Amino acid sequence: MKLPSLHMTAAAASRDVTLFHAMALLHQANYDIGQAVKYLVPPPSKQHYPLDADKTTSHNTVSLGGPILCR
Repeated sequence: MKLPSLHMTAAAASRDVTLFHAMALLHQANYDIGQAVKYLVPPPSKQHYPLDADKTTSHNTVSLGGPILCR
């Protein structure tokens, strides 16, 4: 019988923890997926993300927060 490697075992444990956190967050939001997503994405705030000039193009840009993948 072949035993799984440490890398495979750690990857499986990570997936279990991620699923656990997702289910806990969904329960906290009373099983409303829209509300659960709002817990994950910070609200936009111009005070926290002021107008900045891009260093390469000198264009003014505004960042209103949110997840890094959607910026």
